[in-house]
Amino acid sequence: MFSIDNAMDFLREIWSYDSLYAKCYAVVWIKKRIGYRHFCLSTYRGYDGLYDAVKTWLEKNLPWLTRSKYHVYYQVLPLSMKPPKGRGGEKLVKIGKWLWCDLDYKKEVFTIELPDELREDALKNGYAYIEREDHGLYGVYRKEGSRSIWILVDRPPLNQVIDNVMKLLGFKPTIVVDSGNGYHLYFKLSEEIKSRDLKDLETYIVNKLDGDPQTKDLARILRIPGTINPRNNRMSRTIYRSNTVIDPWELFSTRMF
Repeated sequence: MFSIDNAMDFLREIWSYDSLYAKCYAVVWIKKRIGYRHFCLSTYRGYDGLYDAVKTWLEKNLPWLTRSKYHVYYQVLPLSMKPPKGRGGEKLVKIGKWLWCDLDYKKEVFTIELPDELREDALKNGYAYIEREDHGLYGVYRKEGSRSIWILVDRPPLNQVIDNVMKLLGFKPTIVVDSGNGYHLYFKLSEEIKSRDLKDLETYIVNKLDGDPQTKDLARILRIPGTINPRNNRMSRTIYRSNTVIDPWELFSTRMF
């Protein structure tokens, strides 16, 4: 089942800015088509009103979105204005204070290759998984639009991932989210920086951690914790927090050059 409280606890932390360039935020839902809703500070007279509006919207819509097997996402960075059309692209992102990385542990397999311990449930439900120690996950789900191809997920324990991040970057993530299949890593910056600088740091983080290259997009959407991943019916949730706060200029000087 979904958890609106989990979703709001997370969004309150990610969606909080001082800059006047942070004006609007977006919730996005996708199945065969895409839907989106913008929440703008000017409409709700500040963050408290905006959070209340987002919570009310989730209470009204998350039940049917979950039943209908929609993917429910949020746009990580704020927009400088409400888009006249569409959900808003990189050009409308002017500021940010979070870096992120989407780590996937998946490959395609054919039905004949399904692991014995997952086969029966997978053929019955369209997915199957085994929870392992320390958030490890071993499972499969049917590839959308295919009858014979499956996605095999073999996610390592969280501590192993944290150790690897520490080795590669020299610091730990601020937040880790179990996205239902992979891990979403978030790194908080000590200040809000311009999008062109953020883009450089985001590219560095994703390349260094061998993350999903699509996540370099500053208009990136990621799954909201507390919502269900319909691929395997698992709830996305926050599973790790630290006190990590990164000085972006130190990262520029010591890590990139």
